[in-house]
Amino acid sequence: MLGGTVATLDTEIDEVLTAVSRYLEGELGRTFNQDAAVITRSYMTGSRKSDALLVHDIATKTGLVVKVDDDGDGNVTEETALTIATDFVPRGEDYGLDPELGPEPRPWVELWIPSYGSPTYSYWPVRTLVQVTAKGGWPAVPKAVKHSTIQIGGIWLMQSPRATSRLAEGLDAVIGTSREAQTIVRDLTSHYRRRWSF
Repeated sequence: MLGGTVATLDTEIDEVLTAVSRYLEGELGRTFNQDAAVITRSYMTGSRKSDALLVHDIATKTGLVVKVDDDGDGNVTEETALTIATDFVPRGEDYGLDPELGPEPRPWVELWIPSYGSPTYSYWPVRTLVQVTAKGGWPAVPKAVKHSTIQIGGIWLMQSPRATSRLAEGLDAVIGTSREAQTIVRDLTSHYRRRWSF
């Protein structure tokens, strides 16, 4: 697979690492890189009352804006943004309020309407459009994900002691034929797979 100049090799290695990264993101149901800028996503609340709204991973509260389509016209531009910590509180997967703290910063995955204070809503309105503008992803790519990407990339390129003697043509074949790659994916899945999916 590898051959040519140093620049060509660097390009090929970058392409392999990118392909492995996208594969792992698909398997784990999340993106670990932080968006370069805020992105607006729309969600439809369910048919039952709930004080929690599941959202894509949010990397930072900076730039986080939440609007609810109160008049049901499908347009939130004229709606007033909710106030963070009053109208809603971002929470992590284990209902923690500070998932970005600790040895491995994690994202916020839901917006919770607190039972204390004076929030605008007691529950998210049912069957209503909610627009969330935020930087998606994780606060930082976990070291285990980085190292695993490199290891699987090495197996794919046959440049790693974990490589099998059989040349695998594609990433699916690498994962399918390498016990080491399967173990890496399984270990990552147990620690980093998104618990709730859309």
